Amino acid sequence: MRFKNFVYWLLGERLGRLTVVTWNWLWGNSEPSEPEQAVSNAEQSLRTMQESVDKLTQAVEIQVQNYREAEQYYRQKVEEYQELQGKAKVYKSSGNTEQARLTMIQVVQLEKLLPQLKQNVENAEKYVTDAKEKLMREKEKLESYKTELANMQSVQKVNEALSQMAEVNNNYKIDSAKSQFEAAKEVVDNKQAEVEAFYDVSKNSSEKMDEQFEQMDMEDEVSRRLEAIDSEDTSHQNQGKNR
Repeated sequence: MRFKNFVYWLLGERLGRLTVVTWNWLWGNSEPSEPEQAVSNAEQSLRTMQESVDKLTQAVEIQVQNYREAEQYYRQKVEEYQELQGKAKVYKSSGNTEQARLTMIQVVQLEKLLPQLKQNVENAEKYVTDAKEKLMREKEKLESYKTELANMQSVQKVNEALSQMAEVNNNYKIDSAKSQFEAAKEVVDNKQAEVEAFYDVSKNSSEKMDEQFEQMDMEDEVSRRLEAIDSEDTSHQNQGKNR
């Protein structure tokens, strides 16, 4: 069992066809000319059917003409038969026995011929009826196929448009470009966040250093003053001793 037939059997015709087309597209095995060739074959088949219908139409017209000629010939012979019967009676009544006899021979011969002629007319009529019915069926089929061909051509145009869109997407790598754009945007956003964080850290560090400097100045001032107090106390003590 071929791969395509197996997929159709496993997934169903519609889903299977989609799976096979997708697989072929991914592996570069798609055959865009195959549907075009199918439509071209359908057009050629339709032209062949149209030619056959035209020939069948001509054949039916010939059969109709033959039927009319056979029917007309039969009616002529019926009229001739009736006329001969009348003449035979006239000849018989007038005492022209020989002519009456010859005329009656023609009547008898026509009597034998008329059933065959009638059968020919009936057969011709039947053939014409059957041929007309067949011609009508073929014309209906042809019209149906014309509609189907128009639908196939419309579907093929849609398929070509979709194929071109898919080809454009593939050639210009729109999805890849979108991914690259998003990646670039992410890099910029990350850099911005990094700079802002660095700025915050730098700002906090400066403030902490200022606070440390202020704390160091305060401790120096306190130490200096305490030392000054100690110096004053020592000076007062020395002065007391001198008294």
